[in-house]
Amino acid sequence: MGFRRLEAYEGLARVLLKSGDKGSMGEALRVSEWVKSQVLLEMLATREVRGKSAEDEAVLRQDRGHQRGLMEVRKQIEVLEEMG
Repeated sequence: MGFRRLEAYEGLARVLLKSGDKGSMGEALRVSEWVKSQVLLEMLATREVRGKSAEDEAVLRQDRGHQRGLMEVRKQIEVLEEMG
């Protein structure tokens, strides 16, 4: 479904964070914020399908998982920025 394409951006944010470069950390934050906005848009678009089918529920569960992952990335970025 549509959320799978967001995994690539989450991976990009992780790679940028691992580089340790201040510019890369800022870019990781930008990517993470963009992904968060895309997840929100997709959530709003799928909001009315809740309960329609098992597949729809699975997509919504996956979306919630992505949101939790993005929150973790944002926390890591904040920690790295405080260290730098």
